Amino acid sequence: MLADLRMTVRNTLSELELYQDQFSTITGEGDDELIFWYEIGSESKDSSVELVFTPLNVSQKLAENLYEKRAATIQTSATIKIGNRFDYMQQRTGMNFIPEDALRLEAVGSPFHYSEQMRFITYHPERGQSVGLDASVSLLTILARETRRGILALFTSYSILKRIYQAALPQFQQLGIPLFAQSVGGSRTTLLERFRDSRESVLLGTMSFWEGVDVIGTALEILIIDKLPFAVPSEPIIEANVEKLKKEGYEPFLEYYVPESVLKFRQGVGRLIRSSTDAGVVINLDQRIDQKRYGRIFKESLPVEAETIIGESQLIRSVQQFFKTET
Repeated sequence: MLADLRMTVRNTLSELELYQDQFSTITGEGDDELIFWYEIGSESKDSSVELVFTPLNVSQKLAENLYEKRAATIQTSATIKIGNRFDYMQQRTGMNFIPEDALRLEAVGSPFHYSEQMRFITYHPERGQSVGLDASVSLLTILARETRRGILALFTSYSILKRIYQAALPQFQQLGIPLFAQSVGGSRTTLLERFRDSRESVLLGTMSFWEGVDVIGTALEILIIDKLPFAVPSEPIIEANVEKLKKEGYEPFLEYYVPESVLKFRQGVGRLIRSSTDAGVVINLDQRIDQKRYGRIFKESLPVEAETIIGESQLIRSVQQFFKTET
């Protein structure tokens, strides 16, 4: 009993020392290499305040504490390139500190035959129209009704997702097609299980569905991207990185927002083809990929050539033709 008590006291003192060190860091004079913010929780009746700090840049620490202390390090990722270059990830992960003669960069080909398995379409409405809430609901409903395929729609805003879900639900109920939405009817795992088990169903998800989601087979054959996934400027880590780039004379949008968005975009597109037998269509509703100069960077990051289709009826015919060809 005494030995257990000593162990408990020793562990408690260690935790208190850690808290004291962290609190001293938070309340100190500040550190240009750290980001500080607070979060107010409201999930329970008793609100809580959480004080948070994190390094602004971990590249130097990774170089000193990981790369320099090991004979070799291998980094792999399906989304490690921006366009056709490794520069951004090298800078973010400290690989730029590795001598050139000790660094090897290699892009390995995919085992999938994307040119046969996948199409990427940017949808433009008829002239004078826009892809607003009503148009998105109409397109989602018509795609589900006319194709009878599993559809995953990815959003960057939960409020937009919720509005589309509420507006589309009555029509889906009339059609007898299951419509699932994040934060409605269960956890992410539960929703994915229902989506996999309900062929021809539609699932609406926000940022947590852009990565780490595997739906193999015919349960997912159409992927809709509502908006290019640009970061929220007001988030503390984003804001701190932007301020740092401005001080150093860089353009934050091109040097930070676009590369980060491309990485997330590639992760989202990657939800569609998860095996050598999968086939499907990505429908992008964000016209900026065609209209803005930075759009080419997104297109260069795709495994297939990007197409543009104007008009709802033409889009439906094109999607149906793809699946007719596949079958």
